[in-house]
Amino acid sequence: MQQTSINTNEFLKGYMDCALWSTMDSYDAEGNDVYNLGDEFDTVSDKCKDAMRSDCEEFISNNINKLKEFKDLAQCDDFRLGMLFWLNRSGHGTGYWDELPSGETVGDELSDTARACGEFYLYGDFEDGCVKSHHYG
Repeated sequence: MQQTSINTNEFLKGYMDCALWSTMDSYDAEGNDVYNLGDEFDTVSDKCKDAMRSDCEEFISNNINKLKEFKDLAQCDDFRLGMLFWLNRSGHGTGYWDELPSGETVGDELSDTARACGEFYLYGDFEDGCVKSHHYG
């Protein structure tokens, strides 16, 4: 089995794109109903981006061999790995466990580890014109 590397920047791009696409806020600037953050904002605050990068780097570091194995089995790229981390940790009903054939346990193991990271809550700050984290700004 080929053990490929994990590109942290591509992982982070997938993670952030998925976060903005899948995170809903309750209203937009005009008071209209629900939208996803990716439709309203092009920018993520520096503090939020730093926290996201830190979480991704820690997840990769703690799971590097499992991620490499998963990547080889699933034939996916690092962008997809980042998306799956966001979806798993946020409880969106899909993730690493959903990508491999029955009997391959590495997806389940990565899913358990991602869920243990807990959710990362985002919101749109219309005053500053960017996405922020409830915990990191």
